[in-house]
Amino acid sequence: MNKRKRRTFTLTISALAAALALGFLTLAAYSPFGNISLLALSAVALLLPLTIGQGYGCLLAYIAAGGLGVLCVGNPLGVLPFVLLFGLQPVIMALAEKWKNKWYISLPVKALHFNLALWGISVLYGFGNTVNALFAQLNSEPIYWVIAVVGTLLWLCYDYMMQMLLRWLKRRLHKVVARYGPAPKQAPTQDTAAAEDPFAELSAPSEPTPPEENTKSKEEKEESQE
Repeated sequence: MNKRKRRTFTLTISALAAALALGFLTLAAYSPFGNISLLALSAVALLLPLTIGQGYGCLLAYIAAGGLGVLCVGNPLGVLPFVLLFGLQPVIMALAEKWKNKWYISLPVKALHFNLALWGISVLYGFGNTVNALFAQLNSEPIYWVIAVVGTLLWLCYDYMMQMLLRWLKRRLHKVVARYGPAPKQAPTQDTAAAEDPFAELSAPSEPTPPEENTKSKEEKEESQE
């Protein structure tokens, strides 16, 4: 598949992911319950470009869904949890693929992202009715460090489940990934290695030459005649 068609397919998948994320984001803003579940579904929608290995497609879908979400919801604070936390999580996860074998780098980055987002949401939006009701049952005011520690652990578990879901989607859509995703690098075969080697002809075994005919040369014939 040529580069132009692959780019068109990537933009199509990104637009589909942005539309689904925007739909779940709008429902989360207007729904009186299930807000966190709908925000999580909006993040799942952003995994679609990642199934074909297109991280920038996920970034485009995130920007489009966040920008259009402000217009649809009408209140920038209503899309704040998506912009700072749930929507940005697939983008961070795509960037962390570079350090997937270095958990001591990826985990602190994800924990830092959650705590920065939590601080921004708490300052601009508050902790929400769910957290306030939970601490009200404990006859206590919301304690920031408790929310940060417990929330970080839950967020890392959520991130792990999103990684498992992405792997499952890739297995389910492996045919689409193989057709439209980036072409995997193949190991050089013997023929390609020989073609790239400028000294292949010198190192190649020579073909057996046919046996010479046991005939006398012209001079030998003349000598024999004399």
